[in-house]
Amino acid sequence: MLYMILLLHYVVTSIVGLASTNGYILRPFHQRTSIINSQNALFVKLKSHKKH
Repeated sequence: MLYMILLLHYVVTSIVGLASTNGYILRPFHQRTSIINSQNALFVKLKSHKKH
């Protein structure tokens, strides 16, 4: 189950990364970092939820 979450997270970040490389120049830097931070926070939340 954890493997599936890791795989899904990898796929999502890959897709977001590919989609973002086109729009990175147009977007402000702080917006990019906030998106990455929110993704990480969500991932940590999923991991901690699985432990309980």
